[in-house]
Amino acid sequence: LIYQKKDHFPGTNSFDIKVLMQWHKVIMNATEQAKRWQQLIVPQVKYWKEFYKKDVRGYVFFREMEQLDSKLLKFTEQDTAFQEKAKSSMIQICLNNGSSFESCSAETKEKNFPDRIFSLYYRYKDKAKENFDSFFKIQKKVSHLVWLDNHAVTFNLRSQTSSDLTLMFDNLIEANWKNNDFKLILTFAKEPSPDLATLSIGKHAIGHVINHKNLYLPTMDLILPDRQKVAIHEMGHLLGFGDCYVEFVDQQTGDAVYYELSDTNIMCSLAGQVQEHHFKELKKTYD
Repeated sequence: LIYQKKDHFPGTNSFDIKVLMQWHKVIMNATEQAKRWQQLIVPQVKYWKEFYKKDVRGYVFFREMEQLDSKLLKFTEQDTAFQEKAKSSMIQICLNNGSSFESCSAETKEKNFPDRIFSLYYRYKDKAKENFDSFFKIQKKVSHLVWLDNHAVTFNLRSQTSSDLTLMFDNLIEANWKNNDFKLILTFAKEPSPDLATLSIGKHAIGHVINHKNLYLPTMDLILPDRQKVAIHEMGHLLGFGDCYVEFVDQQTGDAVYYELSDTNIMCSLAGQVQEHHFKELKKTYD
């Protein structure tokens, strides 16, 4: 807001507070994305380019299409928009199978592609589904988690921060990683051990986990209510879960691609929550 006189402020706000809060969230999210891009992706662009084979948009397009078999068998009778989208989606599920972009793209340019698209789809579908499902599964079984019974697991870690911040983290995690009949119990070891996960809270730029074992959080992720979901999300990584959002650098354009697979799952989106399937996955993996 710009005021004509520096020593005078209006008695009432000319903007609705809800509008200001919405823009606050937009700006904060943009800032976090910019920091993530600058500090995590730019230094390792080559590494992030390899993740284009995890792109699930092609699989989702085919999975959600009604009467898919009929449309693929009568491919030339479909409108141009469908044909173009189906071609790009076929390239994406081909990539999910480990092939190169060049070979996947070449298939869609062959003269007999309209006659082959049905069989190609069923050739690539299973691996594409496996790729999609992998985003929601525990990716690494960790040694510092102990299954107690059908109602609780304990997770042992070592804190490298103050007792006050450790207690805040403990309370936040145990209040959110639970449901009606299951809970996660954190325990903190006094002695260092190479087998334990570690917690470090302080002047870190962004919350992140390395190798499902070392958790780094900015202090604000515990103090600010609209940032606490970061700590809850990162705890999921310590339990072995991966991210269920897709992020990579497009090898053709150099653009950063980012999208979430769900807005209700805490591992996909900070708007999400811990879900029943998280506990089912923990039971399947650790019980």
